[in-house]
Amino acid sequence: MNYPPLPQERPKKSRGTRIIIITLIIAVLALGGYTGYDLYSDYRNTRELQIYTQGQRDGAQYVQEILIQRLGSCQKITLTNNQTQLNVVAVECLRNE
Repeated sequence: MNYPPLPQERPKKSRGTRIIIITLIIAVLALGGYTGYDLYSDYRNTRELQIYTQGQRDGAQYVQEILIQRLGSCQKITLTNNQTQLNVVAVECLRNE
């Protein structure tokens, strides 16, 4: 009668080997967490910059529309920047007078 071979016992891991394995697992988890946070932070900063840039474009477009509307109806517009003040009138309105 042939019996199957007996399973061999695995050698027991020493305490030092277990500590090394646990330390490596913790290091991999910490590195993964740091990498994930760094990628999320980059994504968030990119998204905030996109929103800020879009807001600037929308604001500039709005100002341009208002200027064209008011200057098109021959209204004088006063623009102020720091200590400088400038009165603006459409050239077409000057020719009509």
